[in-house]
Amino acid sequence: AKEVEILHLAEQLARGMDSGRVTMCKSAKDRTGMSVTLEQARLLETEHGMPEDLVLHAANAMRVHGVRIENARKNVGSAKFAFNKLQRTFLPKDYQPPAAVLSSVES
Repeated sequence: AKEVEILHLAEQLARGMDSGRVTMCKSAKDRTGMSVTLEQARLLETEHGMPEDLVLHAANAMRVHGVRIENARKNVGSAKFAFNKLQRTFLPKDYQPPAAVLSSVES
């Protein structure tokens, strides 16, 4: 299991201090997209009263229909994140994209 709570704490700390923070992976589309959509969904909870049990549902809706999947389409010509089913299983649960936006290539 990967320990990702530090990422959530860094988000909260930076936001609480009105400071800047950058989230990115090498290509700034796949892992970044998972992190940013999760953070946006958490903000819906903390800042707008969305129930906690809907956070992952909201993040996944953004992953399927939001601007991050459009970034992937523009970068690689396909509205899919560059994870296959096997790679997805190694991601922490909150960072796993929905199956509908996975690359079909198995590696």
